[in-house]
Amino acid sequence: MTETRLDPALHGMSPFSSARLTVALGQLPCADGDTRRNVDAVLAAIPEAAGQGADLVLFPEEFLTGFSAPPTIGEIALARSGWPLDDIAACAREHNIGVAAGFAERDGSSLYNTTVLIDKRGEPLLYFRKTHLWLGEAQSCAFGRRQDEVVEFEGVKVGVLTCYDVEFPEAARCLGLAGAELILVPTGNMYPWEHRHRVFIMARAIENHAFVAYCNRADCGAFYNHTGDSAVIDPFGRVVHEMGAAQGVASCTLHMSLIGGSKREMDYFHDRRPELYGSLAEVPDEAKE
Repeated sequence: MTETRLDPALHGMSPFSSARLTVALGQLPCADGDTRRNVDAVLAAIPEAAGQGADLVLFPEEFLTGFSAPPTIGEIALARSGWPLDDIAACAREHNIGVAAGFAERDGSSLYNTTVLIDKRGEPLLYFRKTHLWLGEAQSCAFGRRQDEVVEFEGVKVGVLTCYDVEFPEAARCLGLAGAELILVPTGNMYPWEHRHRVFIMARAIENHAFVAYCNRADCGAFYNHTGDSAVIDPFGRVVHEMGAAQGVASCTLHMSLIGGSKREMDYFHDRRPELYGSLAEVPDEAKE
């Protein structure tokens, strides 16, 4: 697939801005429970994305392992060291591209829905553990405990939300207040909820003055019918690129100067009233552990 580029003159920014980041979306079919097959797909997609000039390629939620029912997730869960993450890191380094890929992670006796962000040198910058677990997911996975982790990738501040996380404005706002300029959203969204995530990612981009890169599966998996619709949204809530139901790797260039433009138009950080929001941090008795 070809790369999508914005015309700066038509999008309210200087055409001479040099602050750019090219992001690729790997909207690919995933074989649930077949890690070897999924890893091979990632290792093939990395050089394809690099060939499109991408600085970073994003894959869907738990793409390396695929999804699994609670009794068997422990059998496919991966450690952070060793195969396959070492192989993916080496491939990223060889092709001078960053990689964000999700997997079921084993850490001692605990299991997590984790996304790793690897830089162009093959070094892990961030391991993000999903913080909001959907429906029965908490039966097999533990909750992530950090929502404000932001790292610098190629001069751009990046944070991660995984699938259901993006449905909570507080989660994205934590990243926005931590300085995130690009929010990566690996997801496994499915029919009949596909329309919700398009609304959420546009809202999260607007209210946090950030780009949102959203990457979904496009397949009929072992558990769900995944609808694709991967997209990149700019800080004004506009679609930079979208993939529909097509399988493949597609890239687009983000002009980071749009972030400043969105703040000049309507600065939601400046106009917040945090002194009124105390109840947002209160934990209901029924939710206390």
